[in-house]
Amino acid sequence: MTVSPDSNAQGGNYVLANLAQEANVGRRSVLLYPTPVDWADARAAADCIGSTADDMHAGEAETSILMHIVPQLVRPSWSDADWEAHYPRRLLTLIGVDGYSPNGVIGRRSAATPDKGRRLLEALTAGFDYPLKRLRSEEP
Repeated sequence: MTVSPDSNAQGGNYVLANLAQEANVGRRSVLLYPTPVDWADARAAADCIGSTADDMHAGEAETSILMHIVPQLVRPSWSDADWEAHYPRRLLTLIGVDGYSPNGVIGRRSAATPDKGRRLLEALTAGFDYPLKRLRSEEP
């Protein structure tokens, strides 16, 4: 049994999702968490204003989590770095983060708060229980 915690549901997860699905043919052995659905649920629980589509990198959710766990790593200029992506998310693999943003931020960092970070992590932690139980279960 393998559990693969993913920090942000970005990057190569489309590859990891396919690998996990293939690895689970016959019997469950791999869990990829959190999924985009888990992130959407956590964002709602934390009252985030951005979605996964418009808060792709170093935006509201990720900055909130850092502010909650390691606030000293958040740059003093964090609230001035908002960047709205002007291309559809489906182009991310084609143009990369640099194609969306000159500063690496895609989202509204200015909406981040430590409390949102706490609530995001609480929701993601609570949401992990069900898929983990399913991974360990013999039920279909």
